[in-house]
Amino acid sequence: MVLIGKNITKTYGEKLLLDNININIEDTDKIGLIGLNGSGKSSFMDILAMKNTPELGEVKIIGDKRVSYFPQEVCIDESLTVMEYIDSVVSKKDYEVTVLEVKTILTKLEITDFNQRISTMSGGNRRKLALGVALANPCDLLILDEPTNHLDSDIIEWLEKYLMKYNKALLLVTHDRYFLERVVNKIVELSHGKIYEYVANYSKYLELKTEREISLASKERKIAAFLRKEYEWIKRGALARTTKDKRRIENYETLMDREKVKDKSLVIDSISSRLGRKT
Repeated sequence: MVLIGKNITKTYGEKLLLDNININIEDTDKIGLIGLNGSGKSSFMDILAMKNTPELGEVKIIGDKRVSYFPQEVCIDESLTVMEYIDSVVSKKDYEVTVLEVKTILTKLEITDFNQRISTMSGGNRRKLALGVALANPCDLLILDEPTNHLDSDIIEWLEKYLMKYNKALLLVTHDRYFLERVVNKIVELSHGKIYEYVANYSKYLELKTEREISLASKERKIAAFLRKEYEWIKRGALARTTKDKRRIENYETLMDREKVKDKSLVIDSISSRLGRKT
């Protein structure tokens, strides 16, 4: 185990991004985090990388495990040279080995002038610099937010092969579905503040998600049918004179509160408020 996240809750304005989320990341996990734009993926990554704090809940790094993070928004001191930046951020443990690894990776990313002033670099090359350092820094969990942005196809292919051989825990966000297909062994989907985990690559995830949605739709149809029947019973004038009738009405109201069933053929959203808790 590398990381444990418990009851993570985060809002953005009035929008609930993360709703009481729990997640465990194992040493062998290669996780692809997916979700619609604006669903809170980057906020979730920031929290797991300990760069931001949730409003509720906590993130715990196990023991002396280390995290290396490549965020979507890269902030680098422009006054430094490439080498000065490397010196300022790489781990001091095994420094020479790490610097050699950084230079090797940066060469693969087509960054070869280590005396270049960062202020003269393009935005894409600054991202490559930060990515190279994140890849090379010794860690137990590597977190990458959109690592393939601003990379050409040859470099993406190299990065894909690099991460396929990577033997530490990995958590990444990318819109490159082929990349997910080849690199990850688990998909975590963030949707409406909740996460859904699938032990699968991308194509298998699509299959499992379809099965889950079919099962959910079937359950919702059964719930809708039950509510329709109970609504008709209440509309006929249930008096709730017996304990059984009272319990039946309470069960109906509880289910109405818990399940947000939308059926335009029924006007059931205000039944509870009209009847009240006592009949």
